[in-house]
Amino acid sequence: MSRLTYYHANGKGTGSALAIELHPAHDEVAGHFTAILAPQKTPPEASLPTFDWDNAVVVKLGVSDICEMLQVLRGYAESIEDGRGLFHRTREASIVIRFSHVIEPRPGYMLEIGKTTDGETRTLRIMLSPSEALALSLAIETSVSRIVFGD
Repeated sequence: MSRLTYYHANGKGTGSALAIELHPAHDEVAGHFTAILAPQKTPPEASLPTFDWDNAVVVKLGVSDICEMLQVLRGYAESIEDGRGLFHRTREASIVIRFSHVIEPRPGYMLEIGKTTDGETRTLRIMLSPSEALALSLAIETSVSRIVFGD
């Protein structure tokens, strides 16, 4: 499995980490990316930050989802669906995925995933720098054919 991971700890203990995993199409199974957004686990005073991967928010991104993200990364749109985001519904939860280009407090791209389970909503977010977003864009672009057609 291929994985791109960003770690963003902060001194307040409110940071997060993002892992994007590639799952190519195979046989009769459609390919996808899995986005895993984990909150910072260690307190701010810890010398080495850790992230709570066991309590991460996980979402499956199909080809249309990642193409929505590419529109933002390429500058065709400022955000997915004019800020409304993408909505996924599973048996266990409702998920909203928001991705937008931001200027303030610093230029970059904000990914926010909100998951509602049993009436309780949990939202995690991560701010990607322009260079991190470029790497994500290139990773997505070079992986689309594997998601659609497999290896």
